[in-house]
Amino acid sequence: MLSSPPGLSVDTLQAKLFPDSPSATGVQRRLYVPTNGMEEEEGIRHEYKLHSIKSILARQIFEIPFSHPKELAGVFSILRQFAHVSALFKSCFSPVAGIIPKTEDSVVAAPLGDKEMDLDAFLADGNDTADGAAQPVPVDISATEGQSGAFTLGVIFPQKTGQGVVGCSFEVGRNADIRVTELSADDGKLGLDANGLEWALAIGSDLGIVVEWLRQRS
Repeated sequence: MLSSPPGLSVDTLQAKLFPDSPSATGVQRRLYVPTNGMEEEEGIRHEYKLHSIKSILARQIFEIPFSHPKELAGVFSILRQFAHVSALFKSCFSPVAGIIPKTEDSVVAAPLGDKEMDLDAFLADGNDTADGAAQPVPVDISATEGQSGAFTLGVIFPQKTGQGVVGCSFEVGRNADIRVTELSADDGKLGLDANGLEWALAIGSDLGIVVEWLRQRS
């Protein structure tokens, strides 16, 4: 049984991970993702936005009471799950995180009432320029609770060709087990299957690198 000190309030997972983010505008960061391509020596800029379709509640754990060591097996599987989800989120939205260094640019949040997205801008390749500066690749991430206590993360971003979008959904279950539930590209050319994506998400905790890996194959 997991317990927390008396009086500790339960909040959304987003608020626990990113307490300094304004709740009205959500969590968004623009990060620099290094690449090895000769045509992109300066790397690619991703602009991430996190959408919580339904609030996921969480709380900090300071003590884990138990009467027998066998009880810890189930607890550790849950802790591994939350740790992996947190690492994936923080690789995109935390100012200093990720297994590969990135430099962060400030992002000015759009007004809450302005919900329209320029489709041409979303589908445009990240190498397109405006006013002499490379435009970041927009990456939308959604988080919901799936079945059997799993977290479902959805990711959508434009293809490298600029002709469509790549969409993928995956579950992070107990013990940080990864299961891809959807992986598709508008033109059907992705060069990667669900098993390959599961492997990439399981061995790494940097979602931005995985997104760019997929984008380069689209």
